[in-house]
Amino acid sequence: MLLTLEKIDLSSPLNRNGKVLVMAELILPRPAIALRRALLEVSLRQGKRSLGKASFFEKALLKERVDGPFGLRVAVTEPTAPNRFGDLLSDILSTGIKNAGDIFARMAFTTPPARRIAMFPSDAVAEAIQDTSPKYVAEGSLDLSSDTLTDGSLNIPIHLNQTLRDSRTVSGPRSRRNRRPSSPSPSFRKGTLSGSLTLKVTL
Repeated sequence: MLLTLEKIDLSSPLNRNGKVLVMAELILPRPAIALRRALLEVSLRQGKRSLGKASFFEKALLKERVDGPFGLRVAVTEPTAPNRFGDLLSDILSTGIKNAGDIFARMAFTTPPARRIAMFPSDAVAEAIQDTSPKYVAEGSLDLSSDTLTDGSLNIPIHLNQTLRDSRTVSGPRSRRNRRPSSPSPSFRKGTLSGSLTLKVTL
């Protein structure tokens, strides 16, 4: 089974410009294989991106044999400005790989940061991202079976796994006379539907 990422459509409070890290994992894809994970870096505009016509390497997630019932889980980070995205990845890796910052510093900057993560041994990557840390702010899952799986698209709704505030503010009138007191940023509770990911399955 080949999984590719075809579309991301994030809603408030995640519908912003920036880069996200998409994590996909197959849970018990076949006997004796407990987990298979993949990371993919994606640039978004207002929380959206269509990868239907993108190159294979830009959207490929996992190629894995599946046997019987298994689970599929996806998770995303908050959209982050490109100049801060490397710091985000270092923070994630530092939970499982010592001196991750030094490792990044020694690696060539010819590929996106998420692709550089994939260059680590698979067990090191798995250890680094095994914790459902606050860095992954929304997630969704499906129960699947190899017996009923067919070629096509899987749409996975994702929900916030923590309460978030939308920090975006709209500038008010500059005149002191017309200035209105700023209202608090809206809060989005844990469990709020925050968009969806569409994956393509090719058998």
